[in-house]
Parts: sequence; C-alpha cells; structure tokens
Amino acid sequence: MNDKLEKVLYLLMGFYALLFVLANFDFATLQLDLSNWVQFLLVILFFVLILQFWKVAKRLHAEEVTRASITDSLSLLFNSRHFFRTLEGEIDRSRRKAHPLSALYLDIDYFHRYNETHGLKAGDRVLRFIGDLIRNSTRKYDAGFRFGNDEFALILPETDRMQGRIIAERLRESFFNQFGGELALSIGVASLEDNDNVDRMVRKAEAAMEDARRGGGNRIRAYIDRGQI
Repeated sequence: MNDKLEKVLYLLMGFYALLFVLANFDFATLQLDLSNWVQFLLVILFFVLILQFWKVAKRLHAEEVTRASITDSLSLLFNSRHFFRTLEGEIDRSRRKAHPLSALYLDIDYFHRYNETHGLKAGDRVLRFIGDLIRNSTRKYDAGFRFGNDEFALILPETDRMQGRIIAERLRESFFNQFGGELALSIGVASLEDNDNVDRMVRKAEAAMEDARRGGGNRIRAYIDRGQI
C-alpha cells in the first residue's frame, strides 16, 4: 500500500460526483434533481471512511516501523543506535536547563557460564527479565537500552551521581535476588561534567563498570573524574 491508493480514492470520489451530476441534471431545464442525494452522500461517506481508515493504518504502520528500528526485539529496550541520539539530546537539554544528568552502564556477571549451564533459551529469559526490571524500576522519562549481548545502559535525566547510585543499587539488588547469586550485575555510574560529550560520558560509565567487574562483580562503581578519560 502506498500513496497511490489515496490518490485513487480521491479520483473515485470525484468521478462518482461527476456521474451523479450527469445522471441527475436536466439539461433542458438546467436543474439538478436532488431526489437521490441521500444515496450520493452515503457513497461519498463510504469513500471518506475508507480514506480515513487508510490514513490511520498508514500512520500506525509508520510508527511501528520507527519503533522496530530503535528497539531491541528481545529485551524490548531501546537499541544502542538510539542510545547515542538520546544521550546527545539529553546532554544538550541538561546544559540548557542546568540540570544534572547521569548514565548507568550495566554488565551481567557470569552470563556466559549461565548460558553454558542452562542453555540459550534460559539466557534469553534473563535478557527479557532485565528489560522488564529496568522498565519497572525507573521513571517514565528515564530510558533503558540494550547495549550489547549482556550489556545495558540507562540515561537518567535530572539525576546526580548519588541518585544514580541509588537507582543502580535498586537494580543490582533486585537482579541478584531474582537469580539467587547465580547471576549478578556490575554497574558503572557516570554523571555529566562540564567537559563531557557523548563519547566521553559513555567511556566514563564503561570504565566505572569495568572497575566494578575487577572488584569481583555484583557491585556499583561511580566514576570520579580525575582526568584519566
């Protein structure tokens, strides 16, 4: 289906209106017989309803295509491509309004071992669970992303480092309890500083996450800016 259908419907309505006029116009008296006007209006209404249905269907399809292009099909979080666009916009907004901004970088500890032990389907259930956990544990204006196979990210507008740690701890504890310690989360927290851009903020959050992993996993590390990134 494409825009040609819309043009065809408009042409059909115009053609039908022309036929109605020709069939009901008395050229001798130059008068239009409107005794069949109800039938005419019903047919036109039918065309209008089809046209409106087509427009709604086209809009819904476009929205679905857009949603699919920015969404990870397994976790139902946004994908990494959408992450960079979103973070860039939030950095700009944060600086315009002088609000804090934080990002979390999450890695599932022991996930490879878990897949080998329980199978890939069980691993997929873990990824779906963490998608649900992120959506249910954050605010409506926060955004969660699947960043890699077992890596995830969150963008937290109007959130400073301490608040970011609180959200991270809630995620870490819920995830750990769900899997009885067989799986855990290493989480890095990075907050926006004056000289940060998208790339630097991502590297800060990732570096903090790697620090948490080196510390044994199942923990949170906040990036403290000492100029090393």
